[in-house]
Amino acid sequence: MDIKVLGIDLGKTVCSLAGLDEAGAVVFRKRLQRHLLLGFRNHPVSTAAVGP
Repeated sequence: MDIKVLGIDLGKTVCSLAGLDEAGAVVFRKRLQRHLLLGFRNHPVSTAAVGP
């Protein structure tokens, strides 16, 4: 799984993550509690996009 873009939607208690490949296809989706987000480690990404 080669993630090029990691999208992060920051919610009040739960954050949603989406990893995209070079073609823009979603290769994974994950929901984490906000306090666990900093501990989330995955593959290196080229770009990280953060939403409100």
